[in-house]
Amino acid sequence: PFAGFILATGAVPDAKYNYSPASPEVIAAVQRLEAVCAQKGVSLPTAAMAFSYRHPGIDVTVVASGKPKRIAAWINAMTVSLTDEDFAELLRAAGGQYVLPRA
Repeated sequence: PFAGFILATGAVPDAKYNYSPASPEVIAAVQRLEAVCAQKGVSLPTAAMAFSYRHPGIDVTVVASGKPKRIAAWINAMTVSLTDEDFAELLRAAGGQYVLPRA
């Protein structure tokens, strides 16, 4: 759910995307995501986890951490109150689109 680290760390120096150095375009997209997350009052890692939990095309979300506080944060992401419109705004900021099917 963290795109090989960058959605967990944010647009930091030496950020990794898919475990390789992030390109300037990816850094710019992550900076836009961080801005939207700040407006929504949610951290980027929490939004990434919430997206993974909610996306109908993702059957399993697997994360691990050696720090119990991080595991608690991933559990809390299951109840984050981001709407379909919030996720659509995040994806537009990243340069993509996403539509949740209506239940």
